[in-house]
Amino acid sequence: MLTYIKLLLFISILALFSSSCVPASHLYELQKQNETLQSERDSLWGQNKKMEVQINELEKQMDLLNDEVESLMLDSINRSLELRRTRSELERLTRRYENMQDAHEALMEGSSRETTLLLEQLQNAQEELQFKEDSLAIMEGSIDKQESNLQALQKKYRATTNRLNTFEKEMMQHYSILNNLKNEVEGIIAGFDYEEIKIYIEKGRVFISCNNDLFFEKESINPSQRGLEIIMSLIPLIEQDNETELLIRVNNLVVPESLAVYAVNPLELSNIRAASIVQVLLDETSLDPNKVTAAGTGVYTIADETDSVPETCYTEIILIPKTPNFSELLKE
Repeated sequence: MLTYIKLLLFISILALFSSSCVPASHLYELQKQNETLQSERDSLWGQNKKMEVQINELEKQMDLLNDEVESLMLDSINRSLELRRTRSELERLTRRYENMQDAHEALMEGSSRETTLLLEQLQNAQEELQFKEDSLAIMEGSIDKQESNLQALQKKYRATTNRLNTFEKEMMQHYSILNNLKNEVEGIIAGFDYEEIKIYIEKGRVFISCNNDLFFEKESINPSQRGLEIIMSLIPLIEQDNETELLIRVNNLVVPESLAVYAVNPLELSNIRAASIVQVLLDETSLDPNKVTAAGTGVYTIADETDSVPETCYTEIILIPKTPNFSELLKE
């Protein structure tokens, strides 16, 4: 939302400046800032979409579990009713069996034919009673198994719900940390009044990006006084959280001929420049060396003195807060 408001303000200012005969160079800078804000919005939008997909998948799983739980509960109710009917039938047969035993004892002295018939009925009653008892035992075992499955599904449902809640909480907390860190950085950098410094969030990191001309002395591998002032102003913020890491990344697309004694290609020059900044930080601050990294990028070759350095040569100060392992949070 904050990014969207910034974009609207920027477009309004751009329209105002355009109608007031703003110089072309200034308009170009405003266009670059607009592109950066749009990129930031698109990046955050893309991350949000990925998170929505993961959350939708979990919600689908929860719906399936709910359906299965309801089905098992209905089946359990039906089996309980059947169990009650069977027990009632068993009681009826038991009473019948007892009555027949009493009749048998009363007719023991009766005719042989009636006694034989009564014995056959008694035997049939015993067999039917045994069959009902066996059926009842099987049904009770099936109900116990269904209840066990129902409890397992309920446990799985609760675990999935807890994982989803934890995931959403961690995600919101991480975005809050990133936005707060970006706001603090913007407050610090605002004191330098360098319009060419760009601050944005991308891939769970806060970037402070500026042209190499601002960060390094001309035709030198060492950082400029202005560059050191900028990065040193951020040290107290970094030291507030000992889990935040710092990455210094320098990009050079050419090697000026005056710097060819230090590097044979842009990548080597970038690495040397990044390392020189890190060395100053380690010498003059108490930062943990394991949490400060230098990196360089570059693809072109050595440039003639008449060649101009491309505007895409830049230095990035990247703050990397501790990021939750979202994949682990979603695992069962």
